[in-house]
Amino acid sequence: MIPIASILSPMTRAAMATSFAPLASRPAAAALATAVLRSSSLRRTLATEVTPPGSPTNAAGATHDSGSTASSSQHSSESTSPPPPPSHSSESIDDVRKALLSTALSLVPQYSFSDQALAEAAKMLDLPATVKGLAPHGTRDLVQHLFDEGLVVIREEHERLVAEHAGKKLGVTKTVTHLSRKRLEYMSPYIAQWPDAVKLLTHPTNVPFALHHLHRLVDEIWYCAGDRSFDTNYYTKRGLLAGVYTSTELFMTQDKSPGFADTWVFMDARFKDSAKVGMGASRLKSSLEWGANNLKGVLMSKGIRF
Repeated sequence: MIPIASILSPMTRAAMATSFAPLASRPAAAALATAVLRSSSLRRTLATEVTPPGSPTNAAGATHDSGSTASSSQHSSESTSPPPPPSHSSESIDDVRKALLSTALSLVPQYSFSDQALAEAAKMLDLPATVKGLAPHGTRDLVQHLFDEGLVVIREEHERLVAEHAGKKLGVTKTVTHLSRKRLEYMSPYIAQWPDAVKLLTHPTNVPFALHHLHRLVDEIWYCAGDRSFDTNYYTKRGLLAGVYTSTELFMTQDKSPGFADTWVFMDARFKDSAKVGMGASRLKSSLEWGANNLKGVLMSKGIRF
């Protein structure tokens, strides 16, 4: 009986080795496949069998079949040259995507949170029309980039605070208030256009996305403030901070005072009213209701009716 492996092509054996090998042995199988693919004889086979009809290489293969020794020699020489390296690694694609979103974010004051901001950023970076694949969700990807960068701002500011106080324990209320203000200051270049983003985030399909990132924000602030517990107040703390933060952010969109001075007065009052970022469920409810009513007012000012 003839072993089945002896009648399979090297390429087929390599593919089977990679596909059916256990997970633990996949690297070895992949190495085997790579070695086989690099063999000159298989490369010649791939060049003649896999190249689409009508291409220059395939035409050379046809001449070889007709008996042209010169064409065969030239074809063999070309096929043994190493393949070119991939044009983009996953890391470089991530870098391009981040550059696109960062550039688009810098254009928000001019184009708001919109697909146009992404398109203009692509032009500035001389990216092709296929750039859509780097931001498949369009404007929502731009908003997510802002959220992600906002978390970086919080972490870096917390590290600066810790270094400034030489490792001394910081007060919870002071830390929460300070980091909340720092995050809001990060929003200042885009605050005039923020209601457009809020309109996007309140669309039913985007509400889970918006709530997820709001939770990430308040959870990061509480974590930096030293809260590591999962007691009964875990959600109350974060819910109350979410109410204070969102209501202050919405107030900020309407604030015309120099340096947003009125916004900081408003935020401090909200924190004091919450009794040191308090734990009472009734205050949590009133804070969230206040934020919801402000959100409704801002959206109505943008022409959205309920």
